[in-house]
Amino acid sequence: MRARQLIGGAAFPPDEFRHGPVAVAQEGFALVALGAHKRDSVISETRSKGAEVLVVGQPFPGFPTIALPKVEALEAPLAYTPAIQLLAHAVGARLDRPIDRPRLLQKVVS
Repeated sequence: MRARQLIGGAAFPPDEFRHGPVAVAQEGFALVALGAHKRDSVISETRSKGAEVLVVGQPFPGFPTIALPKVEALEAPLAYTPAIQLLAHAVGARLDRPIDRPRLLQKVVS
């Protein structure tokens, strides 16, 4: 998965994603889908526009997946957050971004 253009990252509920960000999905964009087993139409629509899709969570047939154990909904943030952080770190390093000094990070306490 290689993004040619970095617009920014944001999290969207599936219904909001369908009425906004999916409009800019095209070849060279990437979508990381959490809990995709419940929203297969959203990731299928994104892929049909040429974007790369990576599913995080339960295996999803036909899509590259980072498989994680099945957990209850209330436990999911605890289980999935470290995996997403490691993914973000790896992507940042691969794109040669300043991981330890992110852009726009400001010291709050002096």
